[in-house]
Amino acid sequence: MVTILPKRLVDWIEDCIRAGGIPQLVEKYGPRDFLAEGYVLVRCWGAGDKVPGGLIKLTPEELEVVRKYAKERGAAMKVYEELKRLTYY
Repeated sequence: MVTILPKRLVDWIEDCIRAGGIPQLVEKYGPRDFLAEGYVLVRCWGAGDKVPGGLIKLTPEELEVVRKYAKERGAAMKVYEELKRLTYY
């Protein structure tokens, strides 16, 4: 069972970076399409012991940004930068 984290995506990414980790976003795993369900699976590579991974429920705006960068290298940081620029953050 995957944990649903009670955090905004930007906050989780900031926590991961502060802990010295590399944030990773997983849109699909096997046949499961998290984005289609309105979630993204997050994991903090290198600091997973300090920042737990799991599913984050996305707002419609977050979902749009995650979809925009889903297939790009370094997607988590691109998503973070764009979400920080949006006025609702």
